[in-house]
Amino acid sequence: MLPEKSKLKIGKHPDKVVIARMDKIAFPEICPVCLDEAEDLVPISIYDKEEDDRRYLTVRSEGKDQVAPFLAETKGAVTFWIPTCLFHGSRSVATTKKKVMSIVGFMIVFYPLLFYTLGVITALQYERPLIPVAAPLAGILIALVAIIGYGFYPRALERHLKFIDIDRATSRFSVSVKNDEYRKSLIEQNEMHASLATEMTDNLEECKG
Repeated sequence: MLPEKSKLKIGKHPDKVVIARMDKIAFPEICPVCLDEAEDLVPISIYDKEEDDRRYLTVRSEGKDQVAPFLAETKGAVTFWIPTCLFHGSRSVATTKKKVMSIVGFMIVFYPLLFYTLGVITALQYERPLIPVAAPLAGILIALVAIIGYGFYPRALERHLKFIDIDRATSRFSVSVKNDEYRKSLIEQNEMHASLATEMTDNLEECKG
């Protein structure tokens, strides 16, 4: 059981949330997304800091960056190594490198986007042909959506295994597990150190955020 007065948040769907010990958790050797046999390991770092009595939680999947998790731990972060299949593993998560590439891509298309946007406005104001400027603008907008999605859209692993909060005082964390079978396997494998949030809501701070 969790100690009393725990400040651990459990999100909107406590029936999908698992509460576990950070120092005792062992993730199943199956993929959280497709349940295939695990062939890869993905480090997910959770950054938690207190500032002016407010708590901030940042979750980052590092992909194949093996140095970042160790650096994160030296800064007070907690890193979990998640077994996954190859398809949903390191190559598919939104790593820092992908986010940087996405930002660079946005900067590259920004000026053409601005140019053709002004061209469309000018064409509408002076009744000039619209297609020569509207068609390139549509293509740039599609490319922009793809660029942003490449770097920042949550991948399958991040959608199926969402870390919500950590409580260093009790050495526990909360994670929302989308797949019912994986959630059951996670609890069974850690029966002495993990439980559904619905079984201990009296000791938890429910948070709708």
